[in-house]
Amino acid sequence: MKNLKRVLCALLALVMVLGFVGCKNNGDDKTTPAPNNTNKPAESEVPATTVPTTELPTGDYNAMSAAIYDAQLGAFNTLYQAAKEETNVSKRYALMAQAEAKLLEAAVLIPGTTNGGKPIMHLSRLGEVCQRYKIKIGIITVPAEYAQGVCDLLIENGILAIWNFAPKHLNVPDGILVQNENMAASLALLCKHLNERMQGQDG
Repeated sequence: MKNLKRVLCALLALVMVLGFVGCKNNGDDKTTPAPNNTNKPAESEVPATTVPTTELPTGDYNAMSAAIYDAQLGAFNTLYQAAKEETNVSKRYALMAQAEAKLLEAAVLIPGTTNGGKPIMHLSRLGEVCQRYKIKIGIITVPAEYAQGVCDLLIENGILAIWNFAPKHLNVPDGILVQNENMAASLALLCKHLNERMQGQDG
């Protein structure tokens, strides 16, 4: 009986050892394959884009102004045009994202023109424009909360008279002329005159 117990204990110990060795081997054999980066989809690749340099012209103010903006926004324009011509949707989105980043990086307003052909310039050029064209009258049409700040900016850049359409009293130094226009009062007066005329015609 004792011999049987000893044999059973030996067999049990042998099974436990074999099981432990088997588990260890199975764990060692498990290897994680390295990711294969050679088969990336073509959609994730964005073609390299070169940005041309712009030489500033001399003599023509409008040409110089346009060239300055082109120099600042050259990367944006190049990437944007490339995105418009790209047929692959993923590449197009990638190029548009890069173009947007370049536009924000330039931190300038895209120049434009009014319906009458007048140029629209960035506010940072206010002093330059006022000095070049000897502008002395400024017109304020911004919301009331911004009117005083715009007024101060105009005065700092040499404006001597202000035509104010904002519903805001402006504090200005001595020697600065201000003409306030009350749009609500003007509209009410116009309506009053119109009603009087229409009543006279009916009578």
